Amino acid sequence: MSRRFVLRNINITMSFIGCCLLTSVTACDHFKSRAGIFLQYEILFSAFRDSKLASHLKTSNNGSFSFPLLEIYNRAGHRVYAGHETRANTMALHDIGKLENGSPPPNAPDLDQTMIEIGQVASIEPKSIPSGQGTVFTINLDRCQACSIQDDYLSTVKPILLQNGISVVEINVVRTSVNTMKGR
Repeated sequence: MSRRFVLRNINITMSFIGCCLLTSVTACDHFKSRAGIFLQYEILFSAFRDSKLASHLKTSNNGSFSFPLLEIYNRAGHRVYAGHETRANTMALHDIGKLENGSPPPNAPDLDQTMIEIGQVASIEPKSIPSGQGTVFTINLDRCQACSIQDDYLSTVKPILLQNGISVVEINVVRTSVNTMKGR
């Protein structure tokens, strides 16, 4: 074998290896950016009751709240779904791809504002959620049967949502002081 042939094959081999490494790194970065994040918070009802975040749950002016709440935000951070009825919410979680392409209703809050509202109630620095495929946002009340049904269903689909780049934010409103906040 000539020296020129060996050098030429080494250059081709090195170019091929470099191309494979670049493709692998790009694929890994793409996969990392696609994974959703999970955040969970516990907030005392006494702090929650008069907050802007509570307005997401008010169904009338008489001061009553409707638990549970499920909101879905599209990849641009605009709310495209909000519901209080457990059955409708589980169907929405099942068909989240259809909702993602929906357009937000007028005056719908955006995800950044909702995260700021969480920070104001929980006295924490609000975490930003990177743009991805969208965000599922829930508010549950402790010892609420309808909330536990929705939460159980969400627990089964959460790994799939996260794997597909959909972030999940859970707010658990507690009636007594046990933990004031959990975040992951």
